[in-house]
Amino acid sequence: MPSGRSAWDHNPDPHADKLTRHAWATLREQGNLGGVAVMAVLSRTHDDPPADGARGLLLGFGPGFVAAAATATWLA
Repeated sequence: MPSGRSAWDHNPDPHADKLTRHAWATLREQGNLGGVAVMAVLSRTHDDPPADGARGLLLGFGPGFVAAAATATWLA
């Protein structure tokens, strides 16, 4: 498995682009924002939303061993 920057360029799942396009675009255009990336990805999702009723998973990782997760359903 590649490491570093090339790990982000490696995408083994061809369907992942549709599901993770906002996360990949944020990383590509703004770099690793750390925990703030959650807000950037949410902003992109708001601008280009999924279908009404779509389910989602939000994961955020901070410094050290800090992590947060949430599931949600998109309502138009």
